[in-house]
Amino acid sequence: HTMTCDGHGSCVAGCVSATIDNNVGISGVAPGCRVMATRIFNAIDFFGFCLGFIETTDAWIVNGIGWAASQGARVSNSSWGGGAPSSSVTAAFNNAEAAGVIHFGAAGNDGSSTISYPASLESVNAVSAINSSGNLASFSTSGNGLFCSAPGESILTTDWAGSGGFDGGNY
Repeated sequence: HTMTCDGHGSCVAGCVSATIDNNVGISGVAPGCRVMATRIFNAIDFFGFCLGFIETTDAWIVNGIGWAASQGARVSNSSWGGGAPSSSVTAAFNNAEAAGVIHFGAAGNDGSSTISYPASLESVNAVSAINSSGNLASFSTSGNGLFCSAPGESILTTDWAGSGGFDGGNY
């Protein structure tokens, strides 16, 4: 990521693909996979203060999904969600799936039983968060259409080194 406010994607990439057995930090669940990143959201930084929200457009999302598929991505992760469904974003997920991309998306973080968009799409596998006891995390969404659950609370992942990261540590 390019600034302190927008590290979410980097952290998610670490959960997936951080290198195993290198005596540095943590390991991802698929440490041998390659990651390609595409920016579909912008975090808002106002004179060095993270404002806690992000901006995007349907075109950014559509272009990101299409670009990843055209570059040979086999799996996509959309650890974002909410907002109104979009026909163009839905078509981008469906087209990429038809091209062989398997999509995973966050079920949601509002604790409800309604899977959020885009994880609610048939072309996206909805994933909820569980805690270290194996129970649904208190904030996680679950419900009809849930594909699986994965650790999502109090886990270590990659971070910026030192004070630029989320908690002042490196993980």
